[in-house]
Amino acid sequence: MNLLAGKKEQILTEDDIKEYLTNGFNFDHLNRNCCMDTNVTLKIAKAMLNSTKGILR
Repeated sequence: MNLLAGKKEQILTEDDIKEYLTNGFNFDHLNRNCCMDTNVTLKIAKAMLNSTKGILR
């Protein structure tokens, strides 16, 4: 991260590479979880709306 921020001018070390991979994995994991949560929430909302159709009329 320091290299990208311009705070580091040397070649990447093994620790730098591990940090990039870890951050990339964490971002991907977070992104997938958000998408899954959104899909589940939408399905629950649709099911709730469908279950009240007869009640509201």
